[in-house]
Amino acid sequence: MAGVNVTFKVGNRRGVMKNDVDAQSSFVEAMGEETNRKASANISVDVPRLQRVLDTRIRNSLGQAVMFAAMNMVGVKSNTTMDKNTRAAPTRVLFNMGSDRGLGGEGDLPLINPSAGLTQVFGSQGFELQWQALSRRTIMKKSAGGKATKGTTPREQATKFFVHTGSLQKEIKALAQNVVDRTGTVKIFYAKSATAKSLRVVNNQRRIRVGRLQLRFMPKVPIRTLKGFLTEDPATTDPSMAFEKSLGLSPDALMKLQGVEGYQRPLLQPVFSYWMLTRIPRLVGTAISNAIRSR
Repeated sequence: MAGVNVTFKVGNRRGVMKNDVDAQSSFVEAMGEETNRKASANISVDVPRLQRVLDTRIRNSLGQAVMFAAMNMVGVKSNTTMDKNTRAAPTRVLFNMGSDRGLGGEGDLPLINPSAGLTQVFGSQGFELQWQALSRRTIMKKSAGGKATKGTTPREQATKFFVHTGSLQKEIKALAQNVVDRTGTVKIFYAKSATAKSLRVVNNQRRIRVGRLQLRFMPKVPIRTLKGFLTEDPATTDPSMAFEKSLGLSPDALMKLQGVEGYQRPLLQPVFSYWMLTRIPRLVGTAISNAIRSR
């Protein structure tokens, strides 16, 4: 929507060459037409208050992203390949990018192996990530002499994608508590005048004209490592796992998430990309709308 002067950036852009990584379209759409009209007018906001609100909401939302990955993607079972000559169907993760989330909230989060009905509803406005099924040989190797958790057999445990699922889940859940220490939440910059090219960090400024604000989200993240965000397709990932490494995961966890060559099963990258393309813009739009109305 033309006329919106607030600008939005995600991550730091070192190493992205000349590409201007700008998430403005997602955020502008989330603000709504009336808020956009006000944002382009000569209206100021209480910046310290906006910073506090965004810090809290983004911290909570990114924690929810990590917890979703830990509780819903770690421990997912692979389809079992019974015929050694034919690999079973892959596990599917569907990312709904449309505005229609379903009557019961279906599609508001990534869907693991969605039903045919939900696939039909959301498939045309989303992206699908696929994890290749484990081979029969791999399952037999994992179950031979293995130890199972209470209530399961080694064979049942072996059909899960990740080795030692419990320890991996525990580490990722712990990451949810301090993930923003690695990513940052948001930095608010401002242009001193309407024509100023350089931006300044807001320090002692109490109220700033809305049209001169720039909000930069997850400022500590090298955006080149989050390819799903760059392409606006959460299913696009970086097999080098530079993003996961930047979050401080242990070598053991990285090995489990990366898998053997050619069989990577992306976990955190697609979830973070999805959050930054859909969920974070909605909560930011609400926060800015409230800040403008409370002038």
